Amino acid sequence: MLDIQVITSGQIGLVNLPKNFDFKDKNVLKERVPEWVKAFQLTLLVFNFTDTVFVGSSGVYPFFQFLGEQNLKCARRKVRFAIVGLSSEYERLLEGMGIKNKFLLYPNGDSFAHEALESLRLSKQEAKAILEAM
Repeated sequence: MLDIQVITSGQIGLVNLPKNFDFKDKNVLKERVPEWVKAFQLTLLVFNFTDTVFVGSSGVYPFFQFLGEQNLKCARRKVRFAIVGLSSEYERLLEGMGIKNKFLLYPNGDSFAHEALESLRLSKQEAKAILEAM
């Protein structure tokens, strides 16, 4: 089973998806996301796709559908989801699925992390802790 961890700073959680991520591994996230939200009393959960090379692309659609469902469940608890480092190809997929506007999206690029964290209005300490973990 794939080991995915959350790094927290205050009520912000960062999930660095592994370099070789198979969409079938969503079951790990399915178990962990609700646990993390509850245990750490998160208000924002950031999924970092920056270094991720997707394996088994046939599972792309179900994976993002799953993320959308988790986002909906967590929104009831006033938790926002952000996705950073996603390629424009996958952003178009989210748009086609009708769920792109459900996430705070920050595209790939050299300065994306800084811009994303600044726009989320994090404290300097929270932003620094998350950037160091990326």
